[in-house]
Amino acid sequence: MSACAQPQWVDGREYWPEHWGLRRSQIQELLTKLRQDDHWKRSNTVYTLVQDFVIPWTRGTGRGYALTLNSASPLEVNLMISHSWAENAEDFLEALLRSTRADDVLFVCALSLYQAADEHGPSIADQIGSSAPESPFRRVLEHIRRKGGDGGMLWRWRTVVSWVPSACLLLAACLYLLPLLLWTCVPGFRQCAHVIKFREDWVWGDYPHPWARLAPALAMLCATLAVLTFAALWWMQPYAGRMLIVPNRECDIYTRLWCTYEVFTALRLGVHVEVANTLATAGFGGCEEARCSCEGDARRIRDEIADEGHTFPEIDRVVRLLLRRRFWSVTRTCVANVIVTTVVDLCLTLGTPWPQRGSMQMAMLLSSAFALMVAYLLAIWNQGVVSVRSAFTASLGLILFGAIGRVIIDFFSEDFWCCEVLQLAGVTILVTSVGAGAPKTCHPVVEVLLAAVAMWTLDRGLLATLWSFYWRWRHGLPLSFAPVLHDLNDLKHLAPNTFRTCHWRGHPYPCLVVLGAELGQCVLPAGLVVTQAAAWGVRRPRRV
Repeated sequence: MSACAQPQWVDGREYWPEHWGLRRSQIQELLTKLRQDDHWKRSNTVYTLVQDFVIPWTRGTGRGYALTLNSASPLEVNLMISHSWAENAEDFLEALLRSTRADDVLFVCALSLYQAADEHGPSIADQIGSSAPESPFRRVLEHIRRKGGDGGMLWRWRTVVSWVPSACLLLAACLYLLPLLLWTCVPGFRQCAHVIKFREDWVWGDYPHPWARLAPALAMLCATLAVLTFAALWWMQPYAGRMLIVPNRECDIYTRLWCTYEVFTALRLGVHVEVANTLATAGFGGCEEARCSCEGDARRIRDEIADEGHTFPEIDRVVRLLLRRRFWSVTRTCVANVIVTTVVDLCLTLGTPWPQRGSMQMAMLLSSAFALMVAYLLAIWNQGVVSVRSAFTASLGLILFGAIGRVIIDFFSEDFWCCEVLQLAGVTILVTSVGAGAPKTCHPVVEVLLAAVAMWTLDRGLLATLWSFYWRWRHGLPLSFAPVLHDLNDLKHLAPNTFRTCHWRGHPYPCLVVLGAELGQCVLPAGLVVTQAAAWGVRRPRRV
């Protein structure tokens, strides 16, 4: 092994690991290229990717895949990737695409190091060097730390700053909806519109409390701040140097000592560490049992950790705390989805007496949380790989659970809206699971709209018809298909009720708010499920 690490060369110039980077678009091109190759299998691991594809493509060049693509203009790395080679290659590349930005430049050891091990370039041992601090991973992390230090406080607090626009938007929405939820009136700048007939007629009047009239103005101020902070962040382009951990479904990431060492080094240097958008677990092992393919590397890493006065249990605590942040992120997303869905449903209860409205609020909140918990547990139990059969079973369970609840409640002559929420959640999972089985994919916006239309048709058409049959049977009325056939010929009953009942000429603004809430009943759940499934990599099992 060489005493010192060696660079890669392009036209007589040396380039060190901090310039062995790939753009996000090049990762996408690589994934497309592999899928179009007749010799590629979807079950291939990163080991297979390197041995059967990367090495033949780069043999004789003396440069890694990244520098081979960018030899004319090597790219400066700002994102260090830590992962295991035993994972599925397609899952790994897809996780990178979900978790990175368009302007990120990635260091991926499988694609950045020269892997051919021939006389035309440095060997793996030559590139790693004789000590862990000389390794490409350490050089990249120190480079990110130096560049981030030049960025000052904006880089160190980048995670907090990035949340400011979202927090302002959330606060604006809460302020706007406050009069709507507390006093069932649609807010205006001076007065609010009170409903005098269930979602049909309105009258403008004073707010119940003088301070309440500040809510719309403050909501607009927060929305303006959100736009301004987003524009400022976009214009300033703060340095986004960080490290990304990519867990996988095939092996425990703790079993790879290099991964543990990279996380430990990044945290010690003060480099931001993130976990990729995936529901795959990181494993439950310990760093002390981790191994390297090269025993010499393992010995050097363990010696360095011991020399700096750290212990493996200490590293275990730090790494596990970091990996738990990913689940806190999922939890925040779930809570936000529950609140949004509940608020939209509550907007449709305008005009309901306050005591009954309070029970509706609690019922909708709990039922939305329960339905979302079912969907989340279904995804996390299978590490993001959900079969259509399991999703179909869960959706039918929610629909039947809601239907049985409605039957029981009908005997007590009470309107308990949680059953409708459960049925709508079941329809949402049913539609998205069926859509996942389509042979072709479409644009996410089109996918959301198609899912929303299907949910609206099932919820307002099929389930409403079945409930009508039950209600007629329950009250001793004759069962007839004539009303059903009439509804099938006249599709007006599928249109939002607001179009038919609300006085649009006299009160267009309140009617528009109620219409948005009515449409949001299907559009928002469809959008939340589709976008979150795409963001976290929830998918069907692949056919090998």
